[in-house]
Amino acid sequence: MRARVRVPLVALLLLAGCSDDEAAGVRVAAAGRATVSEVVEAPATVTARATATVTAAADGTIVALRVKDGDRVRRGQVLLRIESPSARRALRQARQADAQAASAGAGAGVPVTGTGAA
Repeated sequence: MRARVRVPLVALLLLAGCSDDEAAGVRVAAAGRATVSEVVEAPATVTARATATVTAAADGTIVALRVKDGDRVRRGQVLLRIESPSARRALRQARQADAQAASAGAGAGVPVTGTGAA
């Protein structure tokens, strides 16, 4: 008996959903560019695709920094200038040794073609 009641009831409900009425309240619009004033804040972590460790061959004090955090740099680009008394002293001593070797070679009759001093 219950099956006899269920089948007509289900059929009635299905037929009630099928009507010729127009769709209720649907609006269609073309998508386009617009300014959005809504701001969404969310926690996030940003990491670089590539990083590099920069080291200096000399100790000293940075006296000029030519880049800022976030700047793009190229290979060979000067990033900073270091004032290094120990490196300056070593360069002066090397130039003196080079000059002494050149003068000793010239005094011994050895041709000197270049000293390599900058």
